[in-house]
Amino acid sequence: MPIEYVAESVVEVLDIPYSKATDMAMFAKYQGFSCLGTWTRKECLSKGELLKSRDLECRLIAFNEGMCDGEIIPSDRTNSDLVSLSWD
Repeated sequence: MPIEYVAESVVEVLDIPYSKATDMAMFAKYQGFSCLGTWTRKECLSKGELLKSRDLECRLIAFNEGMCDGEIIPSDRTNSDLVSLSWD
């Protein structure tokens, strides 16, 4: 799957700049996954379904105290879940 397609899909669903979406897509391609962000569980499910409808593999990772450092989950979102993009 072209990186450009993945980046465009991420831009449309997450409403982030194309350059950031490209970085996330490249990271996922070469590392196998990329953390896309944190939202409420309902928002994560919605965004995940939209990404899956574009044939992207993503998963929802439920928040678990101590699972990530503060760089991934901002302190104001400690009750949020993560959406992760996977690359085959």
